[in-house]
Amino acid sequence: QVIAAHLGLEIHKSILKDTLKQSEKCYRTLVDNAPIGIVQRDLGGELLYANGTALEMFGYRTLEEARMFVQPSTHYRNPEIRKTMIDMLTQTGRLTDFEVECMTKTGDPLFILFSAGLEGDIITGMLMNITEHKRIVESLRKNEKVFEKAQQIAQVGSWEWDMETDMLHCSNEAYRILGMTPQESRVTFDTFLAMVHLDDRQKVRNAIDELIANDRKEEGLEIRIIRKNGAKRSVLLRGQAVFASNRKPKSMIGAVLDITERKQAEEALLKSEERLTEAQRIGHVGSWDWDVMSGHLHWSDETFRIFGLIPQEFPATYEAFLNRIYPRDR
Repeated sequence: QVIAAHLGLEIHKSILKDTLKQSEKCYRTLVDNAPIGIVQRDLGGELLYANGTALEMFGYRTLEEARMFVQPSTHYRNPEIRKTMIDMLTQTGRLTDFEVECMTKTGDPLFILFSAGLEGDIITGMLMNITEHKRIVESLRKNEKVFEKAQQIAQVGSWEWDMETDMLHCSNEAYRILGMTPQESRVTFDTFLAMVHLDDRQKVRNAIDELIANDRKEEGLEIRIIRKNGAKRSVLLRGQAVFASNRKPKSMIGAVLDITERKQAEEALLKSEERLTEAQRIGHVGSWDWDVMSGHLHWSDETFRIFGLIPQEFPATYEAFLNRIYPRDR
């Protein structure tokens, strides 16, 4: 019985040992082939372990090669950052989602999201390569700056009205056109409508109803707004409704263009033309313009009056003009 018990215990130990070896092998395979980088260092900076993903990130083929080239702080863009990381680890025992810029074996930039734990003097860390993510974010940020500058130059702002929450989201240039600051936390459709000239508010409501009913783009709605400081501006609104799958309108997107200077110029030109027309009427002097290339003839109102003609009944051509001249004077 004693011999049998001893043999049973030995068999159990052997099975347990084999099981532990198999588990360790599975664990090692899992770590070595993990999609994120896994490394171990001591506090002195010696590289104890790096899985294949971590080695590939930095451009090394083997752990031995990495140990030959990688010294403490050498793969950080800013060597002082390692001291900061060590201080944080020794104080709290953990480091979570710490973003750091590193360098590959060839000196190329490598952005890492680093999480680690400290046990004794061994640091076990997990590395996630976010270089491509950083590149995309930087590219988007650059494009946003270019887009914002282009809007500023063209005096065109973009906007989106979330009809479900009633929130109005505007670009910086749209805020500027409306005389508001981007930091204003809550801007609703009613906030905007309160800025619209009283005589133009129904025009805005009608345009929205038309956009929703006919599912079309607003080609251009000229309205007047009054900023918080009392300044009056003329703007051109363009927009389009966005519908959910059930055809219920969920938002509107569009642009706002500051046309104040253009409207002022048009009004000044109109007044100038009115003054010229009145001066010609008083002086009984008409003016004309003849485009020799196209043959088109333009007469002022007073010229038509002198000839006793109605503008709508007279073809504006050189031949028609000659027919109004006495034959011997032609």
